[in-house]
Amino acid sequence: MHKNTLIALFVLLLLAGGGYYLWQNMPAEGPEPIVEVDDSTYHSAQYGISFEYPESYALTEHDEGTAERMMHAIVLMDEDYANKPATEGPPAIAITIFENPEQTTLEDWVKGNANSNYKLSADGGLKPATIGGNPALSYTHSGLYENDAVVTMYNGRVYMFTAGWIMAQDAIRADFKQVVDSVEFVAS
Repeated sequence: MHKNTLIALFVLLLLAGGGYYLWQNMPAEGPEPIVEVDDSTYHSAQYGISFEYPESYALTEHDEGTAERMMHAIVLMDEDYANKPATEGPPAIAITIFENPEQTTLEDWVKGNANSNYKLSADGGLKPATIGGNPALSYTHSGLYENDAVVTMYNGRVYMFTAGWIMAQDAIRADFKQVVDSVEFVAS
């Protein structure tokens, strides 16, 4: 064999070996999350929830938790505001999903978890409610906006639904009721 052929063969073997090494050491990826957003219906087997929302809303999702404490947020925002940069954000509807490894009761979670914003409730009142056939608690609290909140549990997770509003007659409150009334929990 010629010297050039041996060098070319050596380079090819080196490249093949390097490619194999990189392929073997790639981080394992889990299955793609199963999230379907079809027009104005959201369905996620991964997060165990399905709901409908008004067509005038844009839907975004993001994770805010850590590896130890999953926290997934689904935000519904009026499309007119969705693409405006550098604002504090308009009133929005949010569905936030939390892991509950301690299996805290619903009332204890609402009253004891800072994410619930229950301590910002002017009257401190909790009212019984139902979401997707599950017992829930509802309350209002203040922040950047006034907020309606409804919290329930399903399959080891806490689901917190909130809607911010400025005036009591704002349309977002009716839209929020539509979202909450359409919720179905699905096996994950």
